Amino acid sequence: MAITWLLALGISLALRIWGVYHPEPFLIRPLIILVLLFGLPLVLVLYLLIDQSRETKTN
Repeated sequence: MAITWLLALGISLALRIWGVYHPEPFLIRPLIILVLLFGLPLVLVLYLLIDQSRETKTN
């Protein structure tokens, strides 16, 4: 659990430093939002479908 907190703190500090050196607004592209929103669920669905197909073939 401590590793998670340290990683979050490191990312937060890195983003803060980035913001100091780059004060202009960050433009968010719709593709980035779609990948962040649907990317992991799609990977999980594909993994579960592949795992299920392998399990049915072995039985």
